[in-house]
Order: sequence, then C-alpha cells, then structure tokens
Amino acid sequence: IDTLKVERAVNNTPVFQVMLVLQNQPSRRANDTLVGGGKEVGGDAMFVKFDLTFDVEERSDGGLAMSLCYMRDLYNDETAQKIMKHFVLICESITKSNVVLSSFSFLSDEEAEFLKEVEGGEVEEEGERLDAMVKEQAKKSPESVAVVCGGMEWSYGELDRKSDCLAKKLQKNGVKGNTLVLVCVERSFEMVVAWLGVMKSGGGYVPLDQNYPKERIDFIVKHTGASHVLVGESTQNIFGDFGGNLICVSANMLDEKDERDYVVSESKESTAYVIYTSGTTGIPKGVVIEHRSVSNYILWGKKTYGMNHKSNPSFCHSSFGFDFTLTTLAIPLISGSSIIIVKEDGVEYLVEAMESCKEFGILKITPSHLRVIVDSVSEKVMGELSGVVVL
Repeated sequence: IDTLKVERAVNNTPVFQVMLVLQNQPSRRANDTLVGGGKEVGGDAMFVKFDLTFDVEERSDGGLAMSLCYMRDLYNDETAQKIMKHFVLICESITKSNVVLSSFSFLSDEEAEFLKEVEGGEVEEEGERLDAMVKEQAKKSPESVAVVCGGMEWSYGELDRKSDCLAKKLQKNGVKGNTLVLVCVERSFEMVVAWLGVMKSGGGYVPLDQNYPKERIDFIVKHTGASHVLVGESTQNIFGDFGGNLICVSANMLDEKDERDYVVSESKESTAYVIYTSGTTGIPKGVVIEHRSVSNYILWGKKTYGMNHKSNPSFCHSSFGFDFTLTTLAIPLISGSSIIIVKEDGVEYLVEAMESCKEFGILKITPSHLRVIVDSVSEKVMGELSGVVVL
C-alpha cells in the first residue's frame, strides 16, 4: 500500500473492493445451489469488509454453492440478486464446449430482448466508411455549406477537394492502411480537413490537444511510434524537436495542384483513430477504434438524432483530443448538414454562438457544461433555442 501510494479511506479497503473466496473442502449443505436466492441474498444484516464478497464452496456431490455478502450502502437486495444471476449465466457459458470468450453474455434472454427494443433492434453493419460517406455527400450537393468558421463558409465540394489534396500528400509520404498520423491542429477549417484527409489516405488519426502538457504529448508521440504529424500554424512550434514528417496544414498547402488520384481504402477493419485515456490514474492508454465500429456508431447517431440534409447546423466547440468531438464532426457531415466551429475555448463563446444561431442540429456537451449554459443564457433566448442536446 505504501509503495502504491493508495489513498486510505475509512469506508473501503485501499487495494481492492471485491473478493472471491473458494472453499475447496466439501460442504455439508447438499441442497445448496449456485443461485442468489433465499438467505444468501438479502438476509440478516452483518458486518462486511468489502463492497462485494463471493463465497464459493465445493459441495459433496461435486457441485458448487455460492453466497454473496454486499454493502447495503452501495447495493440494494434487487441489485444483489441481479449480480448473482449474471454470475450464474457467465458460469453456464463457461461450461459450454467450444465457446470463445467474446461470445459470453451475462444477460438473461429477457434483458437482452429489452436492450434490443431500447436500441431499436439489431445493429446492421453498413458497408461505408466515414470518409466515403462524406465524399458521397460532396457528390450529391457540392455547393451546400459543410463548415462555417470565423464568419466564412466552405462547401462540401471545397472540403472534399482540400481533404483529397491532403490525402495525396500523406500517401506520397508513405501513409497507408493502419499508419498512425498525429493530428494537432487548432479548431478551424484545417482541423476538419486533417481529420478527413487522414482517413482518406488510409491512415488512422491520433488527436492531440495543443494544451496537453508537454510530457503527455511526448509520451503519445513515443508510444505510437508515429512518423507523421499534422499541425496548424499555431501548433507547429510544439513539435520543434520531432524527427519525423511534420506537415503544416495551411491554406497554401491545401491549394496545391496534384492531378494524381489517391488510393482509396475500403477496409472497415483498419484503424480509424486511436484515442488516449486521460492518464489520471496512471499511464495513458491508447484505445484503437476500427472503421466499422465508428461507422456503426455514427450511423446510429444520425438515425437517433434525426439528422439529414435539412437539419440545422451543429456546434463543434470541444477539443479535437476529446472523443465526443467526433460526434459533432461526423454526424452532420455524413447527413449533408453543416457544422459551426467555435474557435475559442470557454463556454461563454459557445453561448455566444448559440445566441446567434438559436436553431441548431446537435450540441454535444457534458452535464457540467449544460448547467453553465443554462445559467448563462437569458430566459428569453433559452425559450427560443431549439436542437438536440447530447450528454
């Protein structure tokens, strides 16, 4: 405990909170079964050391009996019963032959059916990647507004051409399927181009926030082993000692003429992006997201939030390094709608944008931000706001 420097608390043990105890001496309780019923759950109150304690005993007939002790400050009887039932379902899955771990389920048939109803049925895997879906919108309506930033507009056709230009440049520099490309570009037109261009090139993007501590950026650069970094004009000084290919995504670079076509990647199993955890509880961990996963999520969001080419613009106000920024980027652009980029950090700038564009498509925020927005917007303007708020 001293070595781990775990903070002590009087209401829980410092290293672990769940214990599984296996008693391998045969029990005399021949009638016990592996279920969370009777006195095993919700019985007389007693002192417990841990949040959950599973006590498993071998029975004389070769079976197992299990009891569960739980902290009533955290769990009620109904929840404890569910925990036991789920544990039993996992055990039953293990006893089946030729079953892979990924197929295990702790849900009962009734619970699984309920989730299907809530989620709108089975998820159907689509064949298109995000970059392909955005390009399709560019073909359908090249003159429609795709991105608004600083009072200027880019059409779908312009966004498509500029991201094509970046994809060609990246492939010329060796980027292909599953090549990781670090992206540290301020919120701007160029950020959207960088996001889309990396996917078109076949590579997977790794979003970085320019406000990250240098130690975190250095760690991610080393951990990914990336040889390519996309920066903006205000972020290129962050990578002064980078030994790889540093590309500044600027207006001049995106207007370069290149008649060659880039090699279109259609693999849904390749890496779309890698997002790193905050690292607040240790070393940051990179999570690899494949194209098929992100495509299914974005298509689900489009359907759930009712987005289409007639939808109002959505706000993109959060850091590119935050995973939920993808929601406000991708869903509007695959739907034929548009995004409004709020360049400045701070909720007050988002509130200002909302007051000038009262009817919006999607606003993705945290619950704490919602509270600040509600407190900041006047009652008159609040009554005029219309859109989908995603928490």
